[in-house]
Amino acid sequence: MDTSTSEKSDLLYELNAAPDLRTFCRALQKGIAYHTVVIVGSERVSGCEDFTEEVAAEICKLGTKISLHDKGKSSYIAAIRNGERVFEQLEREKLVALDFKQEEMRITAVSRCEGLSAPKNELWSWIEIDGNRYTADVGISFWVWDNWRNGIVAYATFDTSKTMKVNESGVAYNFAAEYFRRTHPEVPFITYTKPIFWLDPKEDKSDSEIIQQYKCRRLEELNRELGEGNVYHQFIAEALDADWFPLHQYLDTTEGILEITTPSKAYCSTNGVRKLYDYIGTYVTIASGHRSTTDQPSDTVRKLFTCGGCATFGTGARDRGTIASCLQRILNGKHLPILVENYGFFLWNTNAFVELVAILENLPYHDGDIIVQEVTLTTLIDADVDLSKLSRRPHDYGELFWDGDHLTEAGYALIAEKLFESSCFQERINFALGSNSMSRASSKETNKKHIADLQTDRSSLDYGMSKEQLERLREFQKGLRDFYGSVGGKATKPVVGSIAMNGNPFTLGHRYLIEEAAKQVDLLMVFVVQEDKSAFSFADRFALVERGTADLSNVAVVPSGEFMISTLTFSEYFNKQELQDRAVDVSLDVTLFAREITPHLNISVRFAGSEPFDRVTAQYNRELSVVLPKYGIRFEELPRMETGGEPISASRVRKLLEEGNFEEIRKLVPDVTYEYLQGKFLKN
Repeated sequence: MDTSTSEKSDLLYELNAAPDLRTFCRALQKGIAYHTVVIVGSERVSGCEDFTEEVAAEICKLGTKISLHDKGKSSYIAAIRNGERVFEQLEREKLVALDFKQEEMRITAVSRCEGLSAPKNELWSWIEIDGNRYTADVGISFWVWDNWRNGIVAYATFDTSKTMKVNESGVAYNFAAEYFRRTHPEVPFITYTKPIFWLDPKEDKSDSEIIQQYKCRRLEELNRELGEGNVYHQFIAEALDADWFPLHQYLDTTEGILEITTPSKAYCSTNGVRKLYDYIGTYVTIASGHRSTTDQPSDTVRKLFTCGGCATFGTGARDRGTIASCLQRILNGKHLPILVENYGFFLWNTNAFVELVAILENLPYHDGDIIVQEVTLTTLIDADVDLSKLSRRPHDYGELFWDGDHLTEAGYALIAEKLFESSCFQERINFALGSNSMSRASSKETNKKHIADLQTDRSSLDYGMSKEQLERLREFQKGLRDFYGSVGGKATKPVVGSIAMNGNPFTLGHRYLIEEAAKQVDLLMVFVVQEDKSAFSFADRFALVERGTADLSNVAVVPSGEFMISTLTFSEYFNKQELQDRAVDVSLDVTLFAREITPHLNISVRFAGSEPFDRVTAQYNRELSVVLPKYGIRFEELPRMETGGEPISASRVRKLLEEGNFEEIRKLVPDVTYEYLQGKFLKN
């Protein structure tokens, strides 16, 4: 297969930006001819309603033969090389193991379901590639090895017993860093790998590490039993009275330990940037959307931003024990006028690639400021500073981990110390403070070596669109900004709401929804579906909505364009009757609305009518209710207007039209619609 470097580079970003299983598989299909893919299904490999036979078929297109749809609790492993299946096995209540050699690389894997007893020194399911071992969580995990680059280019886990959304993307941090380096080559940037908890059994492990190795499995059990939000509470409750628990040396109260180990609540603002809710606790302080750093001096000339996941945030540490705070004290001791800011966030169960890119691109940095980001250990992209092996015994650093993944304050202090001592860090510090001749141009040259294989102008956040479609999206956004500028300035800071409707045709129910929504905002944008795939033409539907709301001064009626409820973003909408018993993927439409439309209109709330009949629209409403709040957008589902004890719907009007029952139609539509229907259907 003759595939260009640019196309392969594009695929790296597409894989790591994929929000769900379907999108991930479709992206992987494009490059399956030059990849080795190992799939591990662990415990409940299926179960969520969205994991349909069609989705399972997308996995089979990679080269497998067994459909994983509705397989329930099973052990499963498959290996595909260059599009050809080399191994596949599925068992109920039985272990599945793989031992496969590809040229110089050896792959071994084990999958167990919960009915089996795993050895005490092993996790339930795992994979080892080239000597590096990774755990496989509940659901379906993919490891993608690029035979062309000779390295892992994607690792993603999908908890298909609950959702098809990405649950973990193991190398997303790395590709987010590479993307930022490519698009911002002038920024002094450092990547590092943190110390890792070694799962291989060794005689020189401490008692705490031996116990924690078993506790890793207990955490997985608790996650299945209690759900993500309660795991740490239960785990800490079990560990508080245990002599082995390393956090005892820092805090000795239940409340204190729970405070430093409980994930902080977060949200995504309208521009897609993750922020934390402000919080002032005894040991954790969050202000301006991110965690506070202690010991910050007042007389600084540069900033240093630490970015990454929960380790960067400092879970398990007091404010003074985070990497950022430890770095700040080291810099203070060396009399270096640099202010450190902590931009670590809890990225588990998120699309970490997309989240990190948004965070990096919106940091409040200026020329000369430094960014330090944690990445994961991978064979493809080397970190500037590799600290992964610091935790291998023997060492005298004390206890570096408290739960097999998160570090103690000793671990965070060690990261800060070794980062500062690295030659890479010293170079960036000298550049930031202007104490050598390193110029902006030479900084670009320094970064070039990290992105030699990733030179492409195509954004990773392209939503699978062509270049021409993306250009039309930008034009559409400009039109939205211009329109908002003409109508949005009627209030100092207008509260802007939105509704999307087909109006096929415009009913009293539509009018009621618009009236109720308009009462809650300064400006209500009503998007009329522009795609001409309905019983009534777009021109007629738009005119009816516009004329039917002309008396509402704060309502603006606008075409939806091709990026809202269209063939491109939500094709199933136009074939709803045949899909009432199917799960549909509406994530692209909802994500585009949240990320690419709302910022240009300052929309802070979206309204929709409740949907008691149409299952496709009901799924769409559920997706809106889940996704929009992550971007700081409120979603409100308003009850439908009823007549005769039955909700008013456009489909009901269309049925009455077929029967010629204009007497009943008169009760369901406004005057403008009734007059239009009479003129159109009763001309003769």
